[in-house]
Amino acid sequence: MSVTEVPESAPNTETGTARPSYLDWSNRGRGAGWWYLAGTATIIFVWVFGSVLLAIPLLLDPGAINADGSFNLGSVWLNNLVALLTFVPLFVAVLLVVRLIHGRPWRTVITPFRSFSFRMVGIGAAVWTGLLLLGLLVGVAFGTDELEWVFDSAVFFPNLIVLLALLFIQTTAEELFFRGYLVQWFGLVTRSRWLQSAVIGFVFMVPHMLNPEVADLGGL
Repeated sequence: MSVTEVPESAPNTETGTARPSYLDWSNRGRGAGWWYLAGTATIIFVWVFGSVLLAIPLLLDPGAINADGSFNLGSVWLNNLVALLTFVPLFVAVLLVVRLIHGRPWRTVITPFRSFSFRMVGIGAAVWTGLLLLGLLVGVAFGTDELEWVFDSAVFFPNLIVLLALLFIQTTAEELFFRGYLVQWFGLVTRSRWLQSAVIGFVFMVPHMLNPEVADLGGL
């Protein structure tokens, strides 16, 4: 089956203006809903299968995985290293599915433009950092009994290296899949940004409810 040739910057079909959106690529290339269904199934399969392959050596050691699914490998940095590596299959799967199944450049899952805007990434990072600092300040001001200053260089620096090297893999993989690929799929159903955010936000929340820290905070 041939794939429709598309420009690097797709027109904004919703408003007719010159400002495009990555959602304008939802129905381009192989953009029918069942292609997204096949793509989503492929992504999830590769993610799960790849994660299981990485975890096989750990499964042979009964003490390597806790009852809540977290790793117990004897050090924080090693636990984080293995946990972050499980997102590599997801990261790769999304890029390959967009290119091979939908027949369009991988970057169209996040931007309609030829080049990636690092300026916008910087703005987003600055806003998110500001929100984190605001939350920390509120915690210091109103919840000092729950905060404790702990620093162990033997734990901190190896963990810092792992996080700087691999944390972006986890965050990028999740954003590509949930807020990129799935939002584009849902964009075939509705162009309402609020409805897209609410539905995909809920889908994003569900697997994260299994995280141990969520249980520690009492769930919702």
